[in-house]
Amino acid sequence: MAQTERAEALSRLRELALAQHRKSLRTGHDPHYGRRFEYVRPSPGRYNWMWFWDSCFHIVSLSCVDTRAAKAELDTMLASQDEHGFIGHLVYWGRFGSLYSALFTQSRPLRWRARHSHMIQPAFLAQALERLHVATGDLGYLKEVLPRVTAYYDWLDRARSYGQQGLLAAVSPFESGLDNSPAYDAPMGIRKASRTGWLVRLKLLDARNSYCGGRPGLPGLPANPAYLVHDLLVNYAFADGLRTLARLRTLVGDAAGARKSETRAESIEAGVRAQCWNEKAGLFYHVDALTGRQLEVSTIASLLPALFPSTPDDIRGRVIGDHLRNPEEYWLDFPLPTVARSEAAFDPSSESMIWRGPVAMPMNWVMVRGLRQVGFADEAAHIAERSMAMATGSGFREFYDPLSGRGLRGTNFGWATTVVDL
Repeated sequence: MAQTERAEALSRLRELALAQHRKSLRTGHDPHYGRRFEYVRPSPGRYNWMWFWDSCFHIVSLSCVDTRAAKAELDTMLASQDEHGFIGHLVYWGRFGSLYSALFTQSRPLRWRARHSHMIQPAFLAQALERLHVATGDLGYLKEVLPRVTAYYDWLDRARSYGQQGLLAAVSPFESGLDNSPAYDAPMGIRKASRTGWLVRLKLLDARNSYCGGRPGLPGLPANPAYLVHDLLVNYAFADGLRTLARLRTLVGDAAGARKSETRAESIEAGVRAQCWNEKAGLFYHVDALTGRQLEVSTIASLLPALFPSTPDDIRGRVIGDHLRNPEEYWLDFPLPTVARSEAAFDPSSESMIWRGPVAMPMNWVMVRGLRQVGFADEAAHIAERSMAMATGSGFREFYDPLSGRGLRGTNFGWATTVVDL
């Protein structure tokens, strides 16, 4: 695509993104929090509530087209934060929010009134705040919200660090956001994956986690977990978020806090290398924290630790050269599939069993951002250009077919607008 054509396509996509965000906007007054809320619904008619990582990605794209709305989305997210720093992965804003919170069985008993789930999602909150600050340069706003964003990462560290390496543990596939990923079949006890089987097991796991309470000394983890995974996406988002926090804390003059965030990020990165690196495969895998076994399925999360600044060059070179740029795995016509093409579970066009092959635009945003940070500009540029081609051809969709670029599943999907920041 010529530079002029690319600029025109990007301009058009930004116009469409702004129009979609405005069409998907939900506002109102919440009686529990006693305040006005404003957020972009992930996909009107399909996903109407506020999902944590969707909102992080909305803030990223809104920072390109409407910074006032980006601030409003962030302020609404932070309004549901509890006194310990926790923010649920799902918030049911509005008059009947507590009812929906109870019905969806993802909240602790007697906590339904707070209108949020008890689960987490990948911590891209600091990254979203940094993108917003780059767009506005508003140091006063940064100083106002940074302590609360920092409190969220502090809560994650206290509540979800598990094991000698101190990696964060996920208690459900929902917490990674990669719901039906084949990497989770084994710890979920699934031998033959089906939509019905997955839904039933996830509901049972939700109920168990809700009613098991907290493990003594480890708030946020169930007392007798049936599922506990050192998830690569959860830990990548956390470590990258901590490094982002370090930059933001430096901007506001908090040098000691910046060093603390940087040091913790380094420890997470070292833990991932120690626990999740598979020398034979030349790839990283999730680890079942209950058994210590690596979950040997190649997914897009397997590439993420190569983007850590502390990753040795030889490891980074193997992951990117042997896997990311491999046309039999991830370097397809429309990169990047969420599962390697070489995996038996690869399904590029599934609309019922999600995260088993189709492209997810926010994951492309994560990869492009990370590749640029570690010096792989050409690979980042190629993914960005093919991402624009998908969005231009099919609009903002929940997923895209990595072989044809065709849009899949949800329409008018907010997180796909991250393409405007690529």
